[in-house]
Amino acid sequence: MNNPKHIKSIIDDFISSHHWEEQILIESIPSIWDSSIGAKISSIATYQRFENGIIYIKVPLAPWRNELILRRQDYIKLINDKLGIQLVNDIIFR
Repeated sequence: MNNPKHIKSIIDDFISSHHWEEQILIESIPSIWDSSIGAKISSIATYQRFENGIIYIKVPLAPWRNELILRRQDYIKLINDKLGIQLVNDIIFR
C-alpha cells in the first residue's frame, strides 16, 4: 500500500530540489522588518531591497535615521534570529 505524503512535505521537497530555501527567506525580509520595528517606525523607515547580505532602508528624516543606526546591530540580530540563519550582515539607512 502506498504511503501518501503530506502536501507540506511535497512542497518542501520541491523547494529543496530547486535550491530555493535562501530565496524564500530573502522574500520574507520585508515583512520581518515591518513586524520587528512596529507600525509607526515602519511607516517612516521603509524597506527598499536586500542585496549581498545588506538590507537597504529609506529613512527621510535624519533624527530617525540616526536612532535606527544606533540600533542597527539589534535589528540585524533580530532579523537573523527570525530567519533562523545568518543571512543579514548589515543594514544601510539612507
